[in-house]
Amino acid sequence: MFVRPHTFYLARAQSRLWSTLALLLSLLTMGACDKTPSPSINPLLTEGQQVPRFVLDAISGGGTASNSLNQKMLVVNFWATWCPPCRREMPSLEQLSKTLNSNNFVVIGLSVDEDVMLASEYLIQNKITFANYFDKGGVIAKRLGLLAYPETFVIAPNRTLVRRMTGFHDWSSPEMVKILEELFQTQTGKTTTTAVESGYKK
Repeated sequence: MFVRPHTFYLARAQSRLWSTLALLLSLLTMGACDKTPSPSINPLLTEGQQVPRFVLDAISGGGTASNSLNQKMLVVNFWATWCPPCRREMPSLEQLSKTLNSNNFVVIGLSVDEDVMLASEYLIQNKITFANYFDKGGVIAKRLGLLAYPETFVIAPNRTLVRRMTGFHDWSSPEMVKILEELFQTQTGKTTTTAVESGYKK
């Protein structure tokens, strides 16, 4: 079958346009931001796979190896100051970090901002105190195959990815806290309580 060249290219352009519109619509539905991500270094990391080890650079300076957190369940949130849904869910992540039992959980933020000072100023101005690190150049985001922000990874103590959640979520809701505690119990065979129930105060 012969198709005139201009007709072929027009059809291909229209197909790309509809694909782009579909992606944008899905991101808006999830409450997520897209910043034309670079191709991933590795294929998309899926639930049940092992999360690769990496070094976290603290926004305030210094570094932490991810394997030093192996004994706890991690809630790792990728965010940026240019992303409205990211900023909107930050207060609920702050509350989550105070609600979960710190003996069993760690809430971590990973900023993909190009300017670390901008991220630092945002955290200070909004009184965000849970651990936040800087993903310079989006290296870790690329390794994990991020496509939109915010995106949150729930990682078991053995480094298995148990949940991958894209878009805005109310992390401080009782339902979300219950989900995380049940995931901890399923992955470790241990029960956990909130910081209030255990008598722990930050």
